[in-house]
Amino acid sequence: HHLPGEAAPDAAAIVNPKLDGRGGASDQLTGVGMALKLAQALLEPEADGDWADGLLELAAIGAITDLAPLQGENRYVVHRGLRQLRRTRNAGLLALMRSAGVEQAFADAQDIGYRIGPRLNAAGRLGHADSAYELLMADDAGRAAELAAEMEEQNRRRQQLTEQTLEAALAQIESAGGPGALAVAGDGDFNPGVVGLVAGKLAERYGVPALVYARDGDAARASCRAAASGFHWRDALASIAPLLDRFGGHEQAAGFSCSAERLPEALERLRAVAAERLDGRLGPADGVIDAEASPADLMRGGEFKAMQRMAPFGVGNPAPLFLAQGVEAVRVNTMGADGQHLRLSVRHGGALWDAVAFRQSWAAGVRRAHLVYRLEVDRFRGNERLRLNVEDYAPAG
Repeated sequence: HHLPGEAAPDAAAIVNPKLDGRGGASDQLTGVGMALKLAQALLEPEADGDWADGLLELAAIGAITDLAPLQGENRYVVHRGLRQLRRTRNAGLLALMRSAGVEQAFADAQDIGYRIGPRLNAAGRLGHADSAYELLMADDAGRAAELAAEMEEQNRRRQQLTEQTLEAALAQIESAGGPGALAVAGDGDFNPGVVGLVAGKLAERYGVPALVYARDGDAARASCRAAASGFHWRDALASIAPLLDRFGGHEQAAGFSCSAERLPEALERLRAVAAERLDGRLGPADGVIDAEASPADLMRGGEFKAMQRMAPFGVGNPAPLFLAQGVEAVRVNTMGADGQHLRLSVRHGGALWDAVAFRQSWAAGVRRAHLVYRLEVDRFRGNERLRLNVEDYAPAG
């Protein structure tokens, strides 16, 4: 599903919507999306019923986890796939959702992106992806529960390793005077299975594209991430293709491998590309606020229900972002293992609202603030409540 190279593979047939360079309705499909299209071609002519039963839920997981833009056919696949997931009989997925604390009847794109996907990926990052395959193919609930428990442990180890690697990467970048136009970190001790996750966290933190590499002898493997539009990773890598052994990806996520000898030149060239193409523009912190609106106004006029029809939200189709000015902070508490997240109670528009803010801190003494937020449904133990997901804030006045 990536852009083809200059030389076509020696194959009887090549299935790639970008092959002729013209694109089309399927040109944003991920690898799992292409697998779904191939399955459709093989199964649909002979199917008595729904050929996609049990397949769309897997395609939805792959599309979200691979950061596919949720537009066009991808959006349709994820929309239909979520409906399948909420009634799936797949023993492995049922066990995985129980282990991850996902309520099946309300499973959404966020559950896939933050709970289901990372656990499936942890198998391949720290071990072998065969265990994820075995889980998805399991027809015995007991065996599925065992495999889901294994993945839970692998995911816990993956989280620890990611945090350790992130700390080392941040230390490298800060000791070099900051990220500049491109955040770069790497080491021979970095685990290749988590460099993409660390690159994503660096891109979010610094608001610039990020690249994290792992060295193994004479070879280097790198993962590249961008948390906002304005920089196209695949195009950037194409511009230095002669230095690379392999590369691929799309706008916000890509990767490459090259010799350790060529790595310094590749990094220098990519820094120059980033400086030229970003041209001083900011990244995710410069996001677009859709409207100024109190959460009470959104509920009173029925706008929130109307917005829910635009779901699933994700890359290419973000949930609407709002500004509420002069919000009163009634209570601010930290949460998370290291207190890196916030749980708040705020008052605005004559009502009291629950709110969360991930990977943020709150300045001491601030009681009134302007909040940039998304309105979402918090489901906990079968109870539904509206809450604000705070993306950013500034002290009022």
